[in-house]
Formats: sequence, structure tokens, C-alpha cells
Amino acid sequence: MKKTWIWLTVTACVLSLSLFLRLFAAPGVGRIIVIDPGHGGFDGGTQGAVALEKDLNLKVATSLKKALEKRGYFVVMTREEDVALKTVGEQLSTKKSDMRERLVRINASGGALLISVHMNHFSESKYKGAQVFYNKEGREAALLMQEGLRKMNPSNTREAKQADGDLYLLSHAKMPACLLECGFLSNPEEEKLLMDATYRDLLVQTVASAVDAWSDGLRERHGKEITYGKSKNRVFVQ
Repeated sequence: MKKTWIWLTVTACVLSLSLFLRLFAAPGVGRIIVIDPGHGGFDGGTQGAVALEKDLNLKVATSLKKALEKRGYFVVMTREEDVALKTVGEQLSTKKSDMRERLVRINASGGALLISVHMNHFSESKYKGAQVFYNKEGREAALLMQEGLRKMNPSNTREAKQADGDLYLLSHAKMPACLLECGFLSNPEEEKLLMDATYRDLLVQTVASAVDAWSDGLRERHGKEITYGKSKNRVFVQ
């Protein structure tokens, strides 16, 4: 009876430890996704007839965070409110200090993938369609996202493109990075779609599924850990 009690106690402790590691320890060394809602605070980004980019960026990013967390990811957000970022000690935030602080938070996160959320705009209203830009390491994730976005909306013929050096975060992020242009606020029809919560949820679930596919691909090729540049990102925990 005593041995049985000891065995049950040990088993319970092991199960409790396993649950603890899955809930608390695993995110620290596991699949960490960084989401950057573009603009914020004084920087509204682009604007449609009604919508302001910074607001839609935050709505999409917040929904994506929840969707990824339900799938078992640990998510780091560069901002969760309508604010522009600034370095500790600075009195006022500028565009330069905002971008610099975003990069600091991104590279300090230990993230395996960065997704920067934006809305597009062009001088002619006829252009539309979600599109993904990426740095060299983020190519596979971007292609999967773009494929999903095109299946979600067959009229979207846009292709994922590697970013040039003008995209600061993608150029300096020490991890695979994608910039998601969710659509054109300069297109009235697409602006209405992006303002619709149901459509945004469909977009978010499409991107989350692409992250799953990307993550599964890394698992098959690299096992538990993979290194990008100077930043070691532990992507998977068994």
C-alpha cells in the first residue's frame, strides 16, 4: 500500500511538472512569434475614406495574437495600445525613436518569426489585394502566407516579394521577418472589407494557418533548434 502511494505521488508530481513546463516554461524556449502593429500614437499611417491605418493594424495584430496563442504559440507584441514607442529616457517619441525601439523589442524577444502588420495605399483606387514582403530568411513563411491569402480571395493575384533595404525592420530583424500588407485603404471596396470584423478574422486565420505550415516545415528540416544570424531561436519543444 505504501509503495502504491509513493508511486501515485511520484506520478502526480511528474504530470504536474510536465503541465507546468508546457504552460510556462515551453513558451520561453519554444515557438515565439513577434507581431508588430505598424504605426501608432502620433503616427497614424495611411488613411482611407474612413479608416486610419494604425487602428486597423492594431485590430488585426490583436486578433492574430489570440489566434496564434490558441494554436500554442507564445506571442510578443511591440505595442498593444495606440502609442508610438520611445527609448527609455526620451521625453518625446519621434518616427526615428519609434522604429528604433520597435527593433530593440523585436531583437530582444528571442522570436522565431516577425510579422509586421500594415495597410497599403496607392494614388489610384483601382489597386487592391493583400501582399507579403519578407527578408531573406522570411521567404518561406511569406510564400505560405501569400498562397493562403490568394486562396482566401481568388481575385488577389499579388505575389510575395523580397523587401529592399528601405524596410527598416525587415532589414535589421535578427530572425525571419514578414511585412503583411492586409489590403489597400485607397480602394473603397477593400477598405470596407478591412473594417469588417468577419473579414479580418478570415484574414487572421489564414495567416495563422500559414504560420503553422511554416513551423511544421522547420520542424521537419531542422528538429528542435535553428539559428538565424546572431540570434539563436529555439523553435520547437518536444
